[in-house]
Amino acid sequence: MSDAAPLIQLALSHHLDLLPRLYDVIIPEEVFDETQHYRELPDAMEIAKAVGKWLVVRTVKNRKQVNYLVAQRLGEGEAEAIVLCKEVGADSLLTSDKYAASKAASLGLKTITIGDVIKEAYAAKVLTAHEAIILLETLINQSILNTNHLRQLLWEAKTWP
Repeated sequence: MSDAAPLIQLALSHHLDLLPRLYDVIIPEEVFDETQHYRELPDAMEIAKAVGKWLVVRTVKNRKQVNYLVAQRLGEGEAEAIVLCKEVGADSLLTSDKYAASKAASLGLKTITIGDVIKEAYAAKVLTAHEAIILLETLINQSILNTNHLRQLLWEAKTWP
């Protein structure tokens, strides 16, 4: 499960293809709509092309829970992603929003970040050490990840490049 920002960020860095190599990815309709706000941009087109190939768009059933989460200052996309994550029994929620991650965790959901995706891609030999480092540097330069996050990732994984 993913919310919109990580999909956009990975598409902008030309690494959206990491996701289907590691996970089965489902997103709610609102998240897809958020990624398509500027349909003419390359990242939006890349995400749209993924739908039907490896990216599955689903409808959230529990609108009451979505509305409850939106009332707690979550965006519609994050709220739908959290609710759909619970509805389909997804393993984890990919998000770059700290507040959404804390709300998801409070509901018993595991959350991951783009940094975690890169770490898993390296561990699974989907990315070489050189590719992982270049991608991390790109995300740091785009202010998507910060150096503290990078230090934490390096400290947590002894096999990290």
